[in-house]
Amino acid sequence: IVTVAYDLVTAVGAGVVIAIVLFIREQTKTSVIHRRSTGAQRQSVRPRTERERLLLAQHADRIVLYELRGNLFFGTADGLFEELVADLDRPAWVILHLRRVNQVDLTGVKILLQIAVRLHAHGGRLMFCEVHHAIGLGEDVNEALSRVRQRGVEGLGVLTFIGSDEALDYAENALLEELSGQSVATPERVELAATDLCRGMSADQVAALEQVLRTTRAGNGQKLFSAGDHGDHMYIVAQGEVDVRLQTTQHHY
Repeated sequence: IVTVAYDLVTAVGAGVVIAIVLFIREQTKTSVIHRRSTGAQRQSVRPRTERERLLLAQHADRIVLYELRGNLFFGTADGLFEELVADLDRPAWVILHLRRVNQVDLTGVKILLQIAVRLHAHGGRLMFCEVHHAIGLGEDVNEALSRVRQRGVEGLGVLTFIGSDEALDYAENALLEELSGQSVATPERVELAATDLCRGMSADQVAALEQVLRTTRAGNGQKLFSAGDHGDHMYIVAQGEVDVRLQTTQHHY
C-alpha cells in the first residue's frame, strides 16, 4: 500500500520500522530467564566431606544460578530485575549464566549494576559465567559495570568465571566459610590405590603401576595438552583440579 501510494523507498523504510517494532514486542513478551536452579539442583564437581554436603543441603537456596537467553536491552532489562528481586533482598550468591545471551546494551549494563548494588546491600554477591566477547561486556564484567558506576558505589565484588562449575565451587566455598567460620581446606592428596582407576586392583598391581609412573606438578593456568596433540601420556590427578575445555563455537567452550 505504501509503495503504491508513495514510493518504494518510503515503503522499505516503513517495513524496517514495522520490523523493529515487532522485534521489540516479541522480545518483551519472552522472559530473559531460561532456567533457575538452586544449590539443591546444581552442585559443583568438587568432592565434599559429609559435613560440608550436609551444610550445603541445609542452605542450598542461598546459591542461585540463572541461565539467561536472548537480548538484554531496554525492552527486557526491567523484566529481568523484577524476576530477580526475590533473590536480591537476601544474602545469596546469585550466578548469571550468559552463554545464551546474544547482546547486552547500555540499559542492560545499568540494570546489572542495580542488581549487584541491591544484592550487595543485603549481604549477597553477584557473579557471572560463560561471558563471551560478542555480547559487549568483555572478559571482566566488573570492569564493564565500573564504567557506568556512580560515585559512592564501590566494593561490589562482582566476579566473572569461565564456567558455571567454577562459579558454583566459589559460591559453595564462600557459603561453607560463612557457616563454619573456617576456610575450606585444600583437597588432600589421593593415594594411587584410592583413585577410580586402581580401586579394583590388588596391592601388587597398584605397586607395579606405581613403578612406571612419575610425578608432575602443574602450576595455575599451565596447559598440559591441547586438542589435536598426539596422545602419548595418561594423567592421574592425585591432588588439585584440572579443567578440561573443548571449544564448541567461536565464543563458547
